[in-house]
Amino acid sequence: MTKYKEGDLISNRYLLEKYLGSGTYGEVWKAKDIATQGHYAIKFYVAMDERGRNELIQEFNTTSGLSHQNILTAKHYDIWDNRPYLVMDYCSNGGAEKLVGNISEEDLWRFIRDVAAGLDYLHNLSPNPIIHQDIKPDNVMINDNGNFVISDFGISIKMRSTMQFHQSDTMNNNSGALAYMGPERFSSDASPLKASDIWSLGATIYEMATGVLPFCGLGGSMQQNGAQLPALDKKWSPELNNLMQKCLDQSTWNRPKARDIYDIAQKHLTDNPPKSKWKWVVVIIGVILISGISIMMTHNTSLRNESYNEFPQYKIVCEKCEESLSKAQNTSDKLLYLQEAKSRWYQIEEMEKKYASVNSDYSRSSKFYNQLDSLLTIESQKWRDQALMVLEKFDEKEEQTAVKYYQTALQLKDEGNHIPKLDSLCGL
Repeated sequence: MTKYKEGDLISNRYLLEKYLGSGTYGEVWKAKDIATQGHYAIKFYVAMDERGRNELIQEFNTTSGLSHQNILTAKHYDIWDNRPYLVMDYCSNGGAEKLVGNISEEDLWRFIRDVAAGLDYLHNLSPNPIIHQDIKPDNVMINDNGNFVISDFGISIKMRSTMQFHQSDTMNNNSGALAYMGPERFSSDASPLKASDIWSLGATIYEMATGVLPFCGLGGSMQQNGAQLPALDKKWSPELNNLMQKCLDQSTWNRPKARDIYDIAQKHLTDNPPKSKWKWVVVIIGVILISGISIMMTHNTSLRNESYNEFPQYKIVCEKCEESLSKAQNTSDKLLYLQEAKSRWYQIEEMEKKYASVNSDYSRSSKFYNQLDSLLTIESQKWRDQALMVLEKFDEKEEQTAVKYYQTALQLKDEGNHIPKLDSLCGL
């Protein structure tokens, strides 16, 4: 819960206009600079003692002079109400999280190119490279030029530890970042590497494409237990799937560097320029002028033809959904197959939204929904029960385990019996 409200005046200069959300260590607001009339984003960090504030000043001084088109740097640092805050450019287009599960391949390649460019810049700073440590859709914004820009970088391990120490129970904890942590982050020496940012990018690519997190949201810890690499379905190019899997390689040394990823993405975009829409505009206008057919009839005819072309893919997705549902009932690895079935059901539903009005063959989602919903309800309740048992049976040292179980339950199905304490720990 934010402690500020719309209309608050910060440092007699920044008028808070809109709450934008909370991150791992603070909350973000849209604010108006009454001196310049410009709009900015302000991130308030947790309240700190003097030592913590001095550490954050040093962090700000380290990154304030950086400049790159794919990173979002802070313009100003100050303290208000005992809480440090940073002032940054306001990105009116929002963040990449709004594109999760709803992005074209071309835009996903642009996302990869821009994030890799920003990481390449940070990783090669001299004499002190910066490891981001928290690459995920929430930390990638879309600036006014349409470029993807990395935010929330430059916070050292020491500073993160300090902020966790000062973090109150009402703020989001760091558990959400677990889904983007590579396997090396779960070892006895959990220090992040440049390759750790690459693993996080791989997890982000999978999430942006599919709408779900890889490894059931449990991060690289699943790889340590033998989990196989996830794969994108045939909707996506083999080239994209291959790059995503290379980023998620269990061995840090096998992962590509940020510059390699940038080069691959840039080459793909150069070799596959956006298709011109003018040809289709001319054709449609020509058809209307010559035949006198209404725009709506032309649209429906085109959509119907498109539905016939896409129907083989629709059948494949339905078969895969049915296969995943069957495996979820007949194998011990229910969680993995239910996640797969849920993802495929979303694909089926999206295709039916588009084509069912012109093609009655697109009508299978309801068949799968009842079966899937029942399985998700049962499995989600099991994970809730496990989380509650850990929370009640063990001490606070096991809270993170309970949180992971609870997050898994919510990913399966958010509707159900909520556990207030775990909702608070998860920042809900």
